[in-house]
Amino acid sequence: AVILSSVLFAYPAMSAITSVSGPNSIPRDLSLEGAPPQIISPPADVNDDAAWNTSMEGFDEQQGITLEEDINVDGGSIAAGTTVSSHMIFLNTGPGNDRAPNSHYDVTWTFDGEVLGVMSDSRGTFEMTTSELLGATDTVYPNNPFAARGIDGNRSPSGPFPFDGYTIVGNTLTVGMAVSEPGDWIRVVTAYKKNVTIDIKPGGEPNCFNLNGHGVIPVAILGTENFDPCTEVDPDSLGLLGMSVRVRGKQGPLSHCEDVNADGYFDLVVQFEDDASEWSEGQTSAELTGTLFDGTPIVGTDSICVTQI
Repeated sequence: AVILSSVLFAYPAMSAITSVSGPNSIPRDLSLEGAPPQIISPPADVNDDAAWNTSMEGFDEQQGITLEEDINVDGGSIAAGTTVSSHMIFLNTGPGNDRAPNSHYDVTWTFDGEVLGVMSDSRGTFEMTTSELLGATDTVYPNNPFAARGIDGNRSPSGPFPFDGYTIVGNTLTVGMAVSEPGDWIRVVTAYKKNVTIDIKPGGEPNCFNLNGHGVIPVAILGTENFDPCTEVDPDSLGLLGMSVRVRGKQGPLSHCEDVNADGYFDLVVQFEDDASEWSEGQTSAELTGTLFDGTPIVGTDSICVTQI
């Protein structure tokens, strides 16, 4: 038998950079040590020399923006009506041109939505024309394009790219940048995925139950002042680690609404078909996926503990 315990873990209601990995940067002065890539909060100002670093950094910008008109990205456009989230990645020299490494390559950024496009044109024109719409709320952006704002074709001393560049695979972006003055800034546009807060086996303290491939696993999607899962979430669309919501005859998915955490908002409680093959000992989280009735993707994660007994 397997024991599963769950602890409520709240995630922010936004699409985001979820992780970054890669080697340290390569300093201009090879006697110095490089630094790893980092996810940061939006800087106050991203004009040239206003924000600089010693390794590639990325931050989230606007989330869940429905485009009213097409926007340009490298090699094409993203159509009006698409709901997107935006993110910025940069490697930038500081005042005096002495505070940044020469290059940072093989850095892989992972997002919680598919990468729809990148704005890396050399003068930063795509970035400038969308910053009012997609830029972080309290961040100051350049008003006009200028030479070498985007990726400017510097030759790479290492890594898979002969020059600055990137590759897209699903929800990941692998980037290489080599900078002098100014640095490289790119905007990444991803498909919006609404984050929801879930509670596996809701109510009470952290708990355990026998997970033997029989029965159901209850999961609550928690409501808030601005989100009613009972009227907005499509129960038929939901999945939990490959498991589906149990269907009860002609009555449809086994689900109901109640206020499981006594916060005054109704929560949607669904029952998933138990399948022990979807769990493994030492697993630490479980992800729920699905869509709203309007087609917007949703995702929610709860921390868990799985042990073999």
